[in-house]
Amino acid sequence: MRLRPWKRTGIWRSGAFLRVWTASAVSSAGDQVSKLALPIIAIATLHAGPFEVGLLLTVEQLPQLLFPLIAGAWIDRLPKRSVLLVCDIGRAAVLIVVPLTAWVDLLSMPILFVTGFVAGTFTTWHKIAWQSMLPLVTERGDLIPAAAAIGQVEAIAEVGGPMAGGGLVGLVGGPAAILVDALSFAGSALLIRQLPRNERLHQGTHPPILGQIRQGVAYIARDPILRAIGLSGSVGVFAFAMRAPLLSVFLLDEKGLSPGRYGLIFSLSAVGFLLGSFLPNPVARRIGVGNAIVWPHIGFGLAFAGVALAVSLDHRAPLIIAVMLMIEGVFEPINNINQLSLRLSLMPAEMRGRLTSVVRFLVRGSYPIGALLGGWLGERIGISWALWIAVAGMPLGMLCYWGSGVLAYRTLPSLPIEAAPAIGE
Repeated sequence: MRLRPWKRTGIWRSGAFLRVWTASAVSSAGDQVSKLALPIIAIATLHAGPFEVGLLLTVEQLPQLLFPLIAGAWIDRLPKRSVLLVCDIGRAAVLIVVPLTAWVDLLSMPILFVTGFVAGTFTTWHKIAWQSMLPLVTERGDLIPAAAAIGQVEAIAEVGGPMAGGGLVGLVGGPAAILVDALSFAGSALLIRQLPRNERLHQGTHPPILGQIRQGVAYIARDPILRAIGLSGSVGVFAFAMRAPLLSVFLLDEKGLSPGRYGLIFSLSAVGFLLGSFLPNPVARRIGVGNAIVWPHIGFGLAFAGVALAVSLDHRAPLIIAVMLMIEGVFEPINNINQLSLRLSLMPAEMRGRLTSVVRFLVRGSYPIGALLGGWLGERIGISWALWIAVAGMPLGMLCYWGSGVLAYRTLPSLPIEAAPAIGE
Protein backbone atom coordinates (compact mmCIF):
# COMPACT_ATOMS: atom_id res chain seq x y z
CA MET A 1 0.00 0.00 0.00
CA ARG A 2 1.40 3.39 -0.96
CA LEU A 3 1.07 6.14 1.58
CA ARG A 4 -0.28 9.41 0.30
CA PRO A 5 1.85 12.47 1.09
CA TRP A 6 0.52 14.49 4.03
CA LYS A 7 -1.11 17.75 3.02
CA ARG A 8 -1.97 20.69 5.19
CA THR A 9 -5.71 21.22 5.28
CA GLY A 10 -8.16 23.48 7.06
CA ILE A 11 -6.67 25.39 9.96
CA TRP A 12 -3.11 24.25 9.13
CA ARG A 13 -3.19 26.21 5.88
CA SER A 14 -3.80 29.45 7.78
CA GLY A 15 -0.55 31.25 8.52
CA ALA A 16 -2.32 33.47 11.05
CA PHE A 17 -3.72 30.49 12.97
CA LEU A 18 -0.34 28.72 12.90
CA ARG A 19 1.24 31.76 14.56
CA VAL A 20 -1.49 31.90 17.22
CA TRP A 21 -1.17 28.14 17.80
CA THR A 22 2.62 28.27 18.06
CA ALA A 23 2.47 31.30 20.38
CA SER A 24 0.02 29.39 22.58
CA ALA A 25 2.39 26.39 22.66
CA VAL A 26 5.39 28.50 23.62
CA SER A 27 3.63 30.52 26.33
CA SER A 28 1.78 27.47 27.73
CA ALA A 29 5.05 25.59 28.18
CA GLY A 30 6.63 28.55 29.94
CA ASP A 31 3.57 29.09 32.09
CA GLN A 32 3.85 25.59 33.52
CA VAL A 33 7.41 26.36 34.58
CA SER A 34 6.40 29.43 36.59
CA LYS A 35 3.45 27.57 38.17
CA LEU A 36 5.95 25.14 39.63
CA ALA A 37 8.85 27.55 40.24
CA LEU A 38 7.13 30.39 42.13
CA PRO A 39 5.96 28.22 45.08
CA ILE A 40 9.35 26.49 45.18
CA ILE A 41 11.10 29.86 45.38
CA ALA A 42 8.73 30.96 48.15
CA ILE A 43 9.38 27.79 50.18
CA ALA A 44 13.04 27.02 49.47
CA THR A 45 14.47 30.54 49.16
CA LEU A 46 12.17 32.68 51.31
CA HIS A 47 11.13 29.94 53.79
CA ALA A 48 7.44 30.67 53.33
CA GLY A 49 4.88 28.73 55.36
CA PRO A 50 1.62 27.16 54.14
CA PHE A 51 -0.38 30.35 54.66
CA GLU A 52 2.06 32.49 52.64
CA VAL A 53 2.17 29.94 49.81
CA GLY A 54 -1.64 29.76 49.78
CA LEU A 55 -1.80 33.55 49.74
CA LEU A 56 0.62 33.63 46.79
CA LEU A 57 -1.60 31.24 44.80
CA THR A 58 -4.70 33.28 45.73
CA VAL A 59 -3.09 36.55 44.63
CA GLU A 60 -2.17 34.98 41.28
CA GLN A 61 -5.83 34.05 40.64
CA LEU A 62 -7.39 37.22 42.05
CA PRO A 63 -7.30 39.15 38.73
CA GLN A 64 -9.52 36.43 37.21
CA LEU A 65 -12.25 37.63 39.59
CA LEU A 66 -11.56 41.36 39.62
CA PHE A 67 -10.94 42.32 36.01
CA PRO A 68 -12.67 40.09 33.42
CA LEU A 69 -15.76 42.28 32.96
CA ILE A 70 -13.71 45.47 32.58
CA ALA A 71 -11.18 43.70 30.35
CA GLY A 72 -13.91 42.35 28.08
CA ALA A 73 -15.46 45.79 27.57
CA TRP A 74 -12.09 47.33 26.68
CA ILE A 75 -11.03 44.45 24.43
CA ASP A 76 -14.11 45.07 22.26
CA ARG A 77 -12.70 48.57 21.58
CA LEU A 78 -9.10 47.50 20.93
CA PRO A 79 -7.31 45.45 18.26
CA LYS A 80 -7.00 41.91 19.62
CA ARG A 81 -3.50 41.56 18.15
CA SER A 82 -2.30 44.60 20.10
CA VAL A 83 -3.85 43.31 23.35
CA LEU A 84 -2.15 39.92 22.98
CA LEU A 85 1.14 41.62 22.19
CA VAL A 86 1.01 43.92 25.22
CA CYS A 87 0.03 41.04 27.52
CA ASP A 88 2.93 38.84 26.38
CA ILE A 89 5.45 41.68 26.68
CA GLY A 90 3.99 42.68 30.05
CA ARG A 91 4.24 39.16 31.46
CA ALA A 92 7.83 38.83 30.23
CA ALA A 93 8.80 42.15 31.81
CA VAL A 94 7.21 41.52 35.20
CA LEU A 95 8.59 37.98 35.52
CA ILE A 96 12.15 39.17 34.88
CA VAL A 97 11.89 41.06 38.18
CA VAL A 98 12.04 37.74 40.10
CA PRO A 99 15.47 36.51 38.87
CA LEU A 100 16.95 40.03 38.91
CA THR A 101 15.99 40.66 42.53
CA ALA A 102 17.01 37.12 43.53
CA TRP A 103 20.48 37.55 42.04
CA VAL A 104 21.08 40.78 44.00
CA ASP A 105 19.59 39.26 47.18
CA LEU A 106 16.57 41.57 47.27
CA LEU A 107 13.80 39.05 46.55
CA SER A 108 10.98 38.97 49.12
CA MET A 109 7.45 37.66 49.47
CA PRO A 110 5.91 41.09 48.71
CA ILE A 111 7.81 41.07 45.39
CA LEU A 112 6.41 37.61 44.61
CA PHE A 113 2.91 38.79 45.55
CA VAL A 114 3.12 41.82 43.25
CA THR A 115 4.68 39.76 40.45
CA GLY A 116 1.99 37.12 40.71
CA PHE A 117 -0.82 39.69 40.75
CA VAL A 118 0.49 41.74 37.80
CA ALA A 119 1.28 38.64 35.73
CA GLY A 120 -2.17 37.29 36.57
CA THR A 121 -3.73 40.55 35.39
CA PHE A 122 -1.99 40.31 32.02
CA THR A 123 -3.08 36.65 31.81
CA THR A 124 -6.72 37.62 32.41
CA TRP A 125 -6.67 40.07 29.50
CA HIS A 126 -4.75 37.60 27.34
CA LYS A 127 -7.25 34.74 27.85
CA ILE A 128 -10.20 36.92 26.86
CA ALA A 129 -8.38 38.45 23.89
CA TRP A 130 -7.26 35.14 22.37
CA GLN A 131 -10.77 33.67 22.61
CA SER A 132 -12.06 36.78 20.83
CA MET A 133 -9.20 36.49 18.33
CA LEU A 134 -9.80 32.86 17.36
CA PRO A 135 -12.77 33.54 15.02
CA LEU A 136 -10.65 36.22 13.29
CA VAL A 137 -7.91 33.78 12.24
CA THR A 138 -10.10 30.79 11.29
CA GLU A 139 -13.08 30.11 9.08
CA ARG A 140 -16.34 29.58 10.97
CA GLY A 141 -16.40 25.89 10.01
CA ASP A 142 -12.91 25.46 11.48
CA LEU A 143 -13.67 26.81 14.95
CA ILE A 144 -13.99 23.39 16.60
CA PRO A 145 -10.73 21.94 15.19
CA ALA A 146 -8.96 25.24 15.91
CA ALA A 147 -10.08 25.28 19.53
CA ALA A 148 -9.21 21.57 19.79
CA ALA A 149 -5.72 22.16 18.39
CA ILE A 150 -5.00 24.83 21.00
CA GLY A 151 -6.51 22.60 23.68
CA GLN A 152 -4.18 19.79 22.60
CA VAL A 153 -1.03 21.89 22.84
CA GLU A 154 -2.09 23.24 26.24
CA ALA A 155 -2.73 19.68 27.43
CA ILE A 156 0.73 18.62 26.23
CA ALA A 157 2.19 21.52 28.20
CA GLU A 158 0.26 20.44 31.31
CA VAL A 159 1.54 16.87 30.97
CA GLY A 160 5.19 17.62 30.18
CA GLY A 161 5.49 21.06 31.75
CA PRO A 162 5.64 20.05 35.43
CA MET A 163 8.16 17.30 34.75
CA ALA A 164 10.33 19.53 32.56
CA GLY A 165 9.87 22.42 34.98
CA GLY A 166 10.94 20.29 37.92
CA GLY A 167 14.06 19.21 36.06
CA LEU A 168 14.82 22.79 35.06
CA VAL A 169 14.40 24.09 38.61
CA GLY A 170 16.66 21.33 39.88
CA LEU A 171 19.27 22.11 37.20
CA VAL A 172 19.45 25.91 37.22
CA GLY A 173 17.34 26.95 40.23
CA GLY A 174 13.95 28.63 40.59
CA PRO A 175 14.92 32.20 39.58
CA ALA A 176 16.62 31.04 36.38
CA ALA A 177 13.57 28.90 35.58
CA ILE A 178 11.38 32.01 35.88
CA LEU A 179 13.74 33.73 33.44
CA VAL A 180 13.06 30.92 30.96
CA ASP A 181 9.35 31.55 31.44
CA ALA A 182 9.84 35.26 30.74
CA LEU A 183 11.72 34.41 27.55
CA SER A 184 8.87 32.12 26.45
CA PHE A 185 6.42 35.03 26.67
CA ALA A 186 8.85 37.20 24.70
CA GLY A 187 8.94 34.47 22.03
CA SER A 188 5.16 34.37 21.98
CA ALA A 189 5.10 38.16 21.49
CA LEU A 190 7.40 37.85 18.45
CA LEU A 191 4.96 35.40 16.87
CA ILE A 192 1.89 37.54 17.63
CA ARG A 193 3.69 40.56 16.15
CA GLN A 194 3.73 38.79 12.78
CA LEU A 195 -0.08 38.61 12.63
CA PRO A 196 -1.65 40.89 10.00
CA ARG A 197 -3.32 44.10 11.16
CA ASN A 198 -6.59 43.60 9.32
CA GLU A 199 -9.16 43.54 12.13
CA ARG A 200 -12.17 45.77 11.55
CA LEU A 201 -13.11 47.60 14.71
CA HIS A 202 -16.49 49.10 15.54
CA GLN A 203 -16.64 52.65 14.20
CA GLY A 204 -18.32 55.54 15.95
CA THR A 205 -18.71 56.49 19.57
CA HIS A 206 -18.64 53.92 22.36
CA PRO A 207 -20.96 53.95 25.36
CA PRO A 208 -19.37 54.27 28.81
CA ILE A 209 -17.47 51.21 30.07
CA LEU A 210 -20.02 50.48 32.80
CA GLY A 211 -22.77 50.72 30.20
CA GLN A 212 -20.95 48.20 28.01
CA ILE A 213 -20.54 45.84 30.97
CA ARG A 214 -24.27 46.07 31.72
CA GLN A 215 -24.98 45.48 28.05
CA GLY A 216 -22.83 42.34 28.06
CA VAL A 217 -24.46 40.99 31.23
CA ALA A 218 -27.93 41.72 29.84
CA TYR A 219 -27.12 40.00 26.54
CA ILE A 220 -25.95 36.83 28.29
CA ALA A 221 -28.98 36.91 30.61
CA ARG A 222 -31.40 37.12 27.67
CA ASP A 223 -29.74 34.60 25.36
CA PRO A 224 -30.87 31.12 26.51
CA ILE A 225 -27.89 29.21 25.11
CA LEU A 226 -25.15 31.61 26.25
CA ARG A 227 -26.84 31.84 29.65
CA ALA A 228 -26.99 28.04 29.93
CA ILE A 229 -23.32 27.70 28.97
CA GLY A 230 -22.27 30.24 31.59
CA LEU A 231 -24.41 28.78 34.38
CA SER A 232 -23.46 25.18 33.57
CA GLY A 233 -19.78 26.05 33.61
CA SER A 234 -20.20 27.89 36.90
CA VAL A 235 -21.90 24.89 38.54
CA GLY A 236 -19.28 22.47 37.24
CA VAL A 237 -16.31 24.58 38.34
CA PHE A 238 -17.96 25.09 41.74
CA ALA A 239 -18.18 21.31 42.26
CA PHE A 240 -14.61 20.72 41.07
CA ALA A 241 -13.42 23.56 43.35
CA MET A 242 -15.17 21.94 46.33
CA ARG A 243 -13.29 18.75 45.59
CA ALA A 244 -9.83 20.32 45.16
CA PRO A 245 -8.89 20.95 48.82
CA LEU A 246 -10.55 17.71 49.92
CA LEU A 247 -8.47 15.59 47.55
CA SER A 248 -5.29 17.45 48.49
CA VAL A 249 -5.76 16.73 52.20
CA PHE A 250 -6.82 13.12 51.57
CA LEU A 251 -3.89 12.24 49.29
CA LEU A 252 -1.10 14.22 50.95
CA ASP A 253 -2.12 13.99 54.60
CA GLU A 254 -4.25 10.89 55.10
CA LYS A 255 -2.57 8.70 52.44
CA GLY A 256 0.88 10.26 52.90
CA LEU A 257 1.76 10.55 49.20
CA SER A 258 4.97 12.30 48.24
CA PRO A 259 4.66 15.52 46.21
CA GLY A 260 5.95 13.64 43.17
CA ARG A 261 3.31 10.90 43.35
CA TYR A 262 0.65 13.48 44.12
CA GLY A 263 1.60 15.49 41.03
CA LEU A 264 1.66 12.32 38.91
CA ILE A 265 -1.95 11.54 39.83
CA PHE A 266 -3.12 14.90 38.53
CA SER A 267 -0.86 14.70 35.48
CA LEU A 268 -2.97 11.72 34.40
CA SER A 269 -5.95 14.05 34.19
CA ALA A 270 -3.98 16.12 31.67
CA VAL A 271 -3.14 12.92 29.76
CA GLY A 272 -6.87 12.20 29.56
CA PHE A 273 -7.51 15.76 28.39
CA LEU A 274 -4.85 15.35 25.69
CA LEU A 275 -6.51 12.17 24.43
CA GLY A 276 -9.95 13.74 24.66
CA SER A 277 -8.87 16.85 22.76
CA PHE A 278 -8.84 14.76 19.55
CA LEU A 279 -12.55 13.91 19.99
CA PRO A 280 -14.61 17.16 19.95
CA ASN A 281 -14.84 17.49 16.15
CA PRO A 282 -15.52 13.78 15.39
CA VAL A 283 -18.10 13.58 18.19
CA ALA A 284 -19.80 16.79 17.02
CA ARG A 285 -19.99 15.47 13.45
CA ARG A 286 -21.41 12.19 14.70
CA ILE A 287 -24.07 13.36 17.18
CA GLY A 288 -24.26 17.13 16.65
CA VAL A 289 -22.66 20.08 18.44
CA GLY A 290 -25.48 20.48 20.96
CA ASN A 291 -25.41 16.82 21.98
CA ALA A 292 -21.60 16.97 22.23
CA ILE A 293 -21.99 19.80 24.75
CA VAL A 294 -24.69 18.26 26.95
CA TRP A 295 -24.14 14.49 27.14
CA PRO A 296 -20.44 14.45 28.22
CA HIS A 297 -21.73 15.70 31.60
CA ILE A 298 -22.83 12.13 32.28
CA GLY A 299 -19.31 10.81 31.63
CA PHE A 300 -17.36 13.15 33.86
CA GLY A 301 -20.20 13.16 36.39
CA LEU A 302 -19.85 9.39 36.83
CA ALA A 303 -16.06 9.71 37.01
CA PHE A 304 -16.50 12.44 39.63
CA ALA A 305 -18.67 10.03 41.65
CA GLY A 306 -15.99 7.37 41.19
CA VAL A 307 -13.48 9.63 42.93
CA ALA A 308 -15.84 10.08 45.90
CA LEU A 309 -16.46 6.32 46.05
CA ALA A 310 -12.72 5.62 46.04
CA VAL A 311 -12.25 7.95 49.01
CA SER A 312 -15.20 6.41 50.88
CA LEU A 313 -14.05 2.81 50.38
CA ASP A 314 -10.37 3.74 50.80
CA HIS A 315 -9.13 0.63 48.98
CA ARG A 316 -6.37 1.39 46.46
CA ALA A 317 -7.80 4.88 46.51
CA PRO A 318 -4.86 6.74 44.86
CA LEU A 319 -4.86 4.35 41.87
CA ILE A 320 -8.64 4.52 41.42
CA ILE A 321 -8.62 8.32 41.77
CA ALA A 322 -5.91 8.55 39.09
CA VAL A 323 -7.99 6.45 36.68
CA MET A 324 -11.17 8.44 37.37
CA LEU A 325 -9.32 11.74 36.81
CA MET A 326 -8.05 10.46 33.47
CA ILE A 327 -11.61 9.50 32.45
CA GLU A 328 -12.81 12.97 33.45
CA GLY A 329 -10.03 14.41 31.32
CA VAL A 330 -11.23 12.49 28.25
CA PHE A 331 -14.82 13.77 28.49
CA GLU A 332 -14.00 17.34 29.50
CA PRO A 333 -12.68 18.69 26.15
CA ILE A 334 -15.62 17.21 24.23
CA ASN A 335 -17.88 19.53 26.22
CA ASN A 336 -15.48 22.46 26.63
CA ILE A 337 -14.28 22.83 23.06
CA ASN A 338 -17.73 22.42 21.52
CA GLN A 339 -19.36 24.91 23.91
CA LEU A 340 -16.49 27.36 23.31
CA SER A 341 -16.95 27.06 19.54
CA LEU A 342 -20.73 27.44 19.75
CA ARG A 343 -20.69 30.47 22.03
CA LEU A 344 -18.04 32.19 19.89
CA SER A 345 -20.23 31.52 16.84
CA LEU A 346 -23.32 32.98 18.55
CA MET A 347 -21.61 36.10 19.90
CA PRO A 348 -21.86 39.28 17.81
CA ALA A 349 -18.38 40.23 16.58
CA GLU A 350 -18.39 43.69 18.17
CA MET A 351 -19.47 42.30 21.57
CA ARG A 352 -17.34 39.17 21.63
CA GLY A 353 -14.83 40.52 24.15
CA ARG A 354 -17.31 41.61 26.80
CA LEU A 355 -19.57 38.57 26.33
CA THR A 356 -16.57 36.25 26.72
CA SER A 357 -15.61 38.13 29.87
CA VAL A 358 -19.10 37.70 31.36
CA VAL A 359 -18.98 33.93 30.76
CA ARG A 360 -15.47 33.73 32.24
CA PHE A 361 -16.61 35.77 35.23
CA LEU A 362 -19.49 33.37 35.86
CA VAL A 363 -17.24 30.33 35.58
CA ARG A 364 -14.06 31.55 37.28
CA GLY A 365 -15.91 33.46 39.99
CA SER A 366 -17.38 30.26 41.40
CA TYR A 367 -13.99 28.65 42.08
CA PRO A 368 -12.90 30.43 45.28
CA ILE A 369 -16.40 30.08 46.76
CA GLY A 370 -16.49 26.36 45.99
CA ALA A 371 -13.00 25.77 47.37
CA LEU A 372 -13.82 27.65 50.56
CA LEU A 373 -17.07 25.70 51.04
CA GLY A 374 -15.38 22.37 50.29
CA GLY A 375 -12.65 22.99 52.86
CA TRP A 376 -15.16 24.12 55.47
CA LEU A 377 -17.40 21.09 54.92
CA GLY A 378 -14.40 18.77 55.01
CA GLU A 379 -13.51 19.98 58.50
CA ARG A 380 -17.11 19.90 59.74
CA ILE A 381 -18.49 16.63 58.36
CA GLY A 382 -15.43 14.84 56.98
CA ILE A 383 -13.82 14.55 53.56
CA SER A 384 -15.96 11.67 52.31
CA TRP A 385 -19.35 13.27 53.07
CA ALA A 386 -18.17 16.62 51.69
CA LEU A 387 -17.15 14.92 48.43
CA TRP A 388 -20.60 13.35 48.06
CA ILE A 389 -22.21 16.77 48.50
CA ALA A 390 -20.03 17.99 45.63
CA VAL A 391 -21.11 14.96 43.57
CA ALA A 392 -24.77 15.81 44.23
CA GLY A 393 -24.25 19.20 42.60
CA MET A 394 -22.86 17.80 39.34
CA PRO A 395 -26.24 16.98 37.68
CA LEU A 396 -27.23 20.63 38.04
CA GLY A 397 -24.65 21.52 35.40
CA MET A 398 -26.49 19.36 32.88
CA LEU A 399 -29.91 20.63 33.97
CA CYS A 400 -28.82 24.19 33.16
CA TYR A 401 -29.31 23.32 29.47
CA TRP A 402 -32.97 22.34 30.03
CA GLY A 403 -35.16 24.38 27.68
CA SER A 404 -32.22 26.30 26.19
CA GLY A 405 -32.59 24.82 22.72
CA VAL A 406 -28.90 23.87 22.50
CA LEU A 407 -29.68 20.32 21.36
CA ALA A 408 -31.14 21.76 18.15
CA TYR A 409 -27.66 22.73 16.95
CA ARG A 410 -26.28 19.94 14.79
CA THR A 411 -23.57 22.24 13.41
CA LEU A 412 -22.27 25.70 14.19
CA PRO A 413 -24.24 28.65 12.77
CA SER A 414 -23.21 29.15 9.16
CA LEU A 415 -23.68 32.90 8.91
CA PRO A 416 -21.48 35.43 10.75
CA ILE A 417 -23.24 37.76 13.16
CA GLU A 418 -22.09 41.27 12.34
CA ALA A 419 -24.35 43.31 14.56
CA ALA A 420 -25.99 42.87 17.90
CA PRO A 421 -29.39 44.10 18.94
CA ALA A 422 -29.23 47.14 21.15
CA ILE A 423 -29.80 45.99 24.72
CA GLY A 424 -30.29 48.34 27.58
CA GLU A 425 -29.98 51.47 25.45
